Amino acid sequence: MIFKFREVERGASVFPSGASLLSYGATPWWRKKYSEIVADNLSKAGWSLGWVSAVDSEGRTIWIADAQRDNGKRLVVRSEEKLTAFVEVESAILRR
Repeated sequence: MIFKFREVERGASVFPSGASLLSYGATPWWRKKYSEIVADNLSKAGWSLGWVSAVDSEGRTIWIADAQRDNGKRLVVRSEEKLTAFVEVESAILRR
């Protein structure tokens, strides 16, 4: 496959209308953290996702992720890392 590149002035738009990707209000996937991608996927599947960090009795930071639907289904996951909590929530929902 041959790719053709063209030079674009610094700050110039590559979109025909002159708009930029950020003017559409979207964050490009290559700038998102994986946890944001998981949250977007769950949202598209009809789940609402929330998370919080806390310190346990031994002084360690823990992450708690909570996913719920409007039909009353709910899933709560506790993990030592934010990304692990998100992946656990996503995998548990996809298994159902």
